[in-house]
Amino acid sequence: MQLNANNLKTSYLKWLSKNEHYTNIDSSENSIVEIDTPFLDNEFDDIVLYAYSRIGDNILVTDDGWTIDNLESNGLSFDKRSKTRNNILTDTLDIFGVQKDQGSKKLYIRTDFDGFPAAKQRLVQAILKINDLMYLNRPTILDAFSDEVQKFFDKEKILYSRNKSISGKNALSFQFDFIIPRYDGGDRLVRTFSQPKRDKNPAKIFAWDSETIKKINGNSKASFIAILNDSENSTESVNSIFEDSLVQVILASKLADNIELLKN
Repeated sequence: MQLNANNLKTSYLKWLSKNEHYTNIDSSENSIVEIDTPFLDNEFDDIVLYAYSRIGDNILVTDDGWTIDNLESNGLSFDKRSKTRNNILTDTLDIFGVQKDQGSKKLYIRTDFDGFPAAKQRLVQAILKINDLMYLNRPTILDAFSDEVQKFFDKEKILYSRNKSISGKNALSFQFDFIIPRYDGGDRLVRTFSQPKRDKNPAKIFAWDSETIKKINGNSKASFIAILNDSENSTESVNSIFEDSLVQVILASKLADNIELLKN
């Protein structure tokens, strides 16, 4: 089959249609829909969301509290003593525009029918990011690898914005660990992968996001860069995902060798 944009789009949509399932679980009024996504949580189970009908055309998309409940069942506390963990949770929710119900553990976004696709994507991205807290049971922080990348940028006097989002023309929002501005308009949009062996889902999302941004902003000169932590991690599985994508891969051990690609 010839490689072109339409074929790739058709292939992806066919895969999504086959692997993402929508089920009415309130048969009386069809007011609740279960969404079984193709993305996996930290126990390799499908991430499941629920869409609740609200007044008018409003929809509440939620995980029904499963994400935080699962982390707590694995020994992660979110009480007042867990300041670092709570700060990371709050920052992640803010980045993706997700709210946490004060009376429960539910994560949710309120939207309408037109905004549902973008809202669902943001909630899935937030859940994947929050699930990374599973790896904070050691005296370290979630952004340790990103901090090391930031130190390299500072040392090389590379200007950047950290943890910033960009919006497309159709209201989709895309978050990046670093955005490196360029004088020629070809900004570098960077995401870091601290656990490449476990980061297959975020890698799939990055590959999809890069294609989507290019389609939305056809004249964009932006480049997409994945920086992989190869200190103690195998990068083979993530590399294979990026192989046929728009994303350029840089190993952390090779950052200095790629300074021309990264600098302003």
